[in-house]
Amino acid sequence: MSNTPWSPAQSQGRVQTWVTSQWKLPASPGHFSAAINTMSPNFFGVTELALFNSHSHPDGGQLVQRHEHALIFGAGVLAKARAVAARHMSHFEPNATGAAQIDVRKVEPAEINLARMSAYLFKAPHRAMTWCPSKDGKPGHMHQSEKGDRQLRYLRMALLRSMISLEDVTFGGGEGQRIRSQIIKLVRATCAADASLKTRLLHPDEIGSFCVELAKQLGKVDWTLPVIARQK
Repeated sequence: MSNTPWSPAQSQGRVQTWVTSQWKLPASPGHFSAAINTMSPNFFGVTELALFNSHSHPDGGQLVQRHEHALIFGAGVLAKARAVAARHMSHFEPNATGAAQIDVRKVEPAEINLARMSAYLFKAPHRAMTWCPSKDGKPGHMHQSEKGDRQLRYLRMALLRSMISLEDVTFGGGEGQRIRSQIIKLVRATCAADASLKTRLLHPDEIGSFCVELAKQLGKVDWTLPVIARQK
């Protein structure tokens, strides 16, 4: 992996969905990708799913908010990224917490920031988000806590995430595409070393049927698996 010669801007975009809906996972994440390409042709990003304890659906289930983190680099990228973000903000659904749909920040061109981005691929679903709205003149705030959380929700989140491949949750353009390919190779090599094909309990093609059978055993008849709509 290489270090970028320019100061990159980190951009975050958010899209919310419910766990029972169809997940559309094109080669690049829709409007967010269009905004990134306008900022710079060089970028690498990761899609993350956040589970909210504080947002329940009237028909059951919890809010899962999909959001993208991207490192964007190039000459004069920070000013351009901020200008593009302002123009594209209205293309996204409002954030569940009222935060800006696109958040642009300056970060140093250090390997640690690329490592932080890649770490999202290993982030375990061990915490859920709780949004506390503003009250009595005090601003709203977010906290992540395991206290009082229902562990079944983390199991559900793990099952949903197991249906998504590394290619589904990473994206890149220009020099960032090369970085993406190297990171995917590194992650797969790490997984193969820690859990070889001979010791794996499940083949990747068996994960779907395993999740369906597990849901039956738990009596969770509403735990249907998402329909993953992929586009090359």
